[in-house]
Amino acid sequence: GLKRVRHSPQRKMPVSWALLMYIVRQLLNDGSARSLVIMVAILVGWWFLCRISEIIAFRIGNVKFYDASGDKLDIDKDDLMTAVEVDLIFGVTKNDVDGDGAIRTHSKVLSILCVVSGLAKMVTYRRDQAAKKSMNLDLMSPLFKFVDDSKDSGSEKQLTRNTIVRVLKAAASAAGIPEAKISCHSLRSGGAVAMLSVSGSSYSDVRLFGRWRSDCARIYL
Repeated sequence: GLKRVRHSPQRKMPVSWALLMYIVRQLLNDGSARSLVIMVAILVGWWFLCRISEIIAFRIGNVKFYDASGDKLDIDKDDLMTAVEVDLIFGVTKNDVDGDGAIRTHSKVLSILCVVSGLAKMVTYRRDQAAKKSMNLDLMSPLFKFVDDSKDSGSEKQLTRNTIVRVLKAAASAAGIPEAKISCHSLRSGGAVAMLSVSGSSYSDVRLFGRWRSDCARIYL
């Protein structure tokens, strides 16, 4: 609040569909498990209109997959790549309208930007790593973790804000956008702008889906 009183904050540019496509293609071309984690985190932030703090806070148990029949998939046993819908459970945050958390849903689309397929692939990889240790997935484990297969111990490291920032700014620079104009919040605003301009959603729909308590969402739109 004090920051806003002292001066007008510099507004960031939203991550457009085209820039998101560029980022995802670059990460897919890399082909590493680390890039997969970064890519899915970025897709989640964009499609679900997330703050970076929410992305980092998600646990594996926050994700629920459903098949074409509407049945919930067992995260330890079922083929998650058959999922056609995913629920993401948000905890209580400062912008939570009802004060008791929220659930948001997305369906599968035929695109490399599909957040359902991305999450299913990433969680499946984590499950395979756990199986090597004869363990089930720890539902309380952070959703976005790097798994280092180069060591027998299979060490893990949680995704950080700085890692996502570096990827976003590198993509912005390659696209001729000043790096100072892009931040993690650009994912949240980018998804909101796309939802309003492409899907036919109303401002009220965007505000509700993005979990904005006040009308500050208008700033990003």
